[in-house]
Amino acid sequence: NVTIQFSNLNNAKLEVYDINGRVLQNQNLTSTSNTVDISRLPSGMYFFKVSSNEGSAMTKVIKN
Repeated sequence: NVTIQFSNLNNAKLEVYDINGRVLQNQNLTSTSNTVDISRLPSGMYFFKVSSNEGSAMTKVIKN
């Protein structure tokens, strides 16, 4: 599992991309602490993009 925490974001959502840029998962982030289950994803590198009314941020996640 991956935990995403934030404060003061409106209409936040998460998109998980694979290394080829394909969207694998979409999820609305409804609280300030959100758990994302990535157990069904194979080992590899993924990009997590959090978008909201305030802007967006992307980070790399490596699953072993």
